[in-house]
Amino acid sequence: MRCVGGMGEAIVLAHPLDQEDNLSARRIHAQARVLTRSVEVVIVVIGFGAALMAFPSVRQISASLLASAGVAGLVAGVLRRGRCSAI
Repeated sequence: MRCVGGMGEAIVLAHPLDQEDNLSARRIHAQARVLTRSVEVVIVVIGFGAALMAFPSVRQISASLLASAGVAGLVAGVLRRGRCSAI
């Protein structure tokens, strides 16, 4: 977590906002913060899931949830593909 935060902070520090035309720097700051937070959330979710996998009963439930999430992702992808092709 600290490594991801440090990398995000390094990107922010490399692009200061005190310039006259700071549109590019603000865009990079926003992207770095969103990406940093997203990666941190993924790390927490994977860690939480790994900790729960230590319990056999939870492992069976999580396997079925993972399978249903995969099917839901496929359905959402197919529906989105149909909508995006109309644009």
